[in-house]
Amino acid sequence: MKHATLAAAVGLLLVLAACRGAGSGTTTSLDGTWTLTSGTSGGAAIPLVSGQDITLVIDGDTVSGRACNLISGTISVSGTSVKLNDLAMTEMACDGPIMTTEAAYVAALGQVDTATLSGDSLTLGGPGVTLRYALQPVIADTPLIGSAWALETLIDGDVASSTVGETPTLILAADGTASGSTGCRTFTASYRLDGERLNLYDMSPQNALCTVDTAPQDQLIREVLAGGATAAVRGETLTLTGPNGRGLQYRVAARTIGPVEGTARPAETTAPASSPTVVDPDPIDRVYPSGKPLPLMPPIITIDGVAGRVVTWCGPDSCADGAIDAGANPLVTNPGSLALPAIVTSAEVSVQADAQSAGVSVPLSADGRLGSIPPGSWRYLLVHAQFSYGGDGFYAWSLAP
Repeated sequence: MKHATLAAAVGLLLVLAACRGAGSGTTTSLDGTWTLTSGTSGGAAIPLVSGQDITLVIDGDTVSGRACNLISGTISVSGTSVKLNDLAMTEMACDGPIMTTEAAYVAALGQVDTATLSGDSLTLGGPGVTLRYALQPVIADTPLIGSAWALETLIDGDVASSTVGETPTLILAADGTASGSTGCRTFTASYRLDGERLNLYDMSPQNALCTVDTAPQDQLIREVLAGGATAAVRGETLTLTGPNGRGLQYRVAARTIGPVEGTARPAETTAPASSPTVVDPDPIDRVYPSGKPLPLMPPIITIDGVAGRVVTWCGPDSCADGAIDAGANPLVTNPGSLALPAIVTSAEVSVQADAQSAGVSVPLSADGRLGSIPPGSWRYLLVHAQFSYGGDGFYAWSLAP
């Protein structure tokens, strides 16, 4: 996932002038979603690619659009002069000739200095440049509930980047359940919708490890979904913006995929139940004895391919704690190899005789091999992991008698 500041990448400075009628001096709104129908750059035609629309979206003081990459920024208007500011562009590679087309298009934008609006047509011009657009019809907002959403863009503050791996998805069902994927694994959850505030809880990710490339994306997606993001639907686009400036931008993949009568369950009825009783929890279900909803989900850590049970885990701002002997732990008979996802920065291994006893350290090599367990009668094998986002957690396994 790469990004770049558009001004730094192409030195883009776009000045538009829009008037209704020659010499009238009347400012005309350029608001709308415009699709490029033809263009020239440096006097040569810009080759349009079938199925790859180039768009320019103007909405009040914001501007966006895409060819291969996404463009975003702000727009200021003074009389008949229009200036784009703080423009940024993702920097991802696309298949086929669209990259060549995009390069010519961006170069043309850098030369634009006039705009002519005629009905549903917009023409931007400049030295050796003509860009003709057609106004797209207004599309009704897609229902948030009951539609299938495909993730296109990851947002981290001022940085926008493309997705990696399989296309991440999100579906919010009318019964208050959610499902989707992160690009490397699927998940199920429940959700609350308080006005525009969306929060997923009881999230259960698939028992699958993410690669070095997909692990940060997996973490960001789950953080935003579980962190109380503001949900905004415009046309066929869903934008989720977290309180920390991280966000997700989806585009509808299918409308009304199932019965969606009514709305999601009211917030007061969808809140997590009070502290549940934990009895032999499945480690992949991630059942926490405290029942406390957290903004992130812990990664999966395995020993000999067996996922550990999370007994204590802290995100950046909150923790969930449980007794080590609450429920059964996964069994490992001859622990030898520890597997850690990329977001784990350090790990310590120990053994305990019971829930109250002190831990005794077990050697761990740089390649993840476990050393010999110290002599004694041990019931539990523990891993204390530190995560790159600032949290940490304890994982537990039962040892063979």
